[in-house]
Amino acid sequence: MARLIQLQTRSVYSHAALVTENDEVFEAIGKPFPFGKVVKAKSFSSNHKPGEDVDVFEVTTPYMRTKNMKWLKKQIGKEYDYRSILRFVTRVPAEKNQRYFCSELVFEYFNVGSLPLLKGIAAHNVSPRDLALSPFLRHTETWVTA
Repeated sequence: MARLIQLQTRSVYSHAALVTENDEVFEAIGKPFPFGKVVKAKSFSSNHKPGEDVDVFEVTTPYMRTKNMKWLKKQIGKEYDYRSILRFVTRVPAEKNQRYFCSELVFEYFNVGSLPLLKGIAAHNVSPRDLALSPFLRHTETWVTA
C-alpha cells in the first residue's frame, strides 16, 4: 500500500506521524489488517521495520499544543480509515468519518490547535505529500529506525 500511495501522489512520502515534545509517537497505522488504529508508541521503531527512513519536520509557528494533545489522546484506539486511504489509489472522493489514516490524523491535529497546515483542503483529503507542502512545516532531518 505504501508504494501505491507514493506512486499515486507522486511523492517519496507514504506515511505521517506526530512526535511530541516527550518523544511519544502518535500515528494511525493500517496494520495488522484489518485491525489498524490510532496508536501511541514510545518510538518509530515500535511500529516500523528497522532501516526505514523517517523524515522529520518541525512546526515553524506557534499553535495550541495543550488543546491538541487532549484531542489527540482521545483519538487513540479509533479505527484506521481503510476506505478513505483507497482514495489515494482510486481517486474516489473521501468523506469525513470517525476513522483516521495517517496524514488525516496529523492534519486534523493541527486544525484542532488553530493551525491549518493548508488552506482550502479537508483533512480526509490530505496525503502525506500534501503535509510536506505546508508553509508551516520545515524538514529538519532524516532518522533511520532501529
